[in-house]
Amino acid sequence: MSIVDRMTSVVRGRFVRNVAVVAGGTAIARAISMVFSPVITRLYGPETFGILAVFMALVGIVAPFATLTYANAIVLPESDAAARSIAAIALGIAAFLSLILLGILFLFGESVTSAIGLDLSRGYSLLFPAVVLLTAVQYVLTQRLMRLERFKLISSAGVAQAGILGISKSLAGIVAPSAPALVTLNALGQAVHCWLSYVAIDHGGRRGGAKPRNRIGEVVASMRRVAHEYRDSPFFR
Repeated sequence: MSIVDRMTSVVRGRFVRNVAVVAGGTAIARAISMVFSPVITRLYGPETFGILAVFMALVGIVAPFATLTYANAIVLPESDAAARSIAAIALGIAAFLSLILLGILFLFGESVTSAIGLDLSRGYSLLFPAVVLLTAVQYVLTQRLMRLERFKLISSAGVAQAGILGISKSLAGIVAPSAPALVTLNALGQAVHCWLSYVAIDHGGRRGGAKPRNRIGEVVASMRRVAHEYRDSPFFR
């Protein structure tokens, strides 16, 4: 086989098609954001975007710790039951961490936000744990979709999120152009992305047949086993 034939085979291969689908969806989502950008930047002041940038930067720092990177291991097991156990571990850790963050912000929210220069009211600062949790859930669901090879749905969810965010930010900018509005809409956009991903996974599960019912003890034992088996993910990442 010649080099040209080999390159043609690779290009036509399944892996390249899947990468193209995901990359294409990301490009479309970015294009949608760019279309709405001139409108949104004229409705909100620069200080508003600054607060949102600080907020999302903090989420970006904390979110990788939310699942202890167990979500990265979802695509690895041969058994789908083990993959579901890893997803449950990741979501459980994320929920626990979010509760800790909620308690800290509820008790010391004003001190924390003033120390980092985040000009948000106490009520909106409490959105931080929710956004961290949604970010973790979104990543777990995306990894599950990747395992199920539902790449078109990954792209569709990203495009839908970008469109909904663009429209909602534009409408909110006309009524109440504020930093809390942007933070809230970002959280709602992530919630929509999570819901679409969950629907895609749930639909795939029903189409593939009924899921086996396991006893609680068996589920806990499976989670303990896979947590130990894939401990390299949190230890090294």
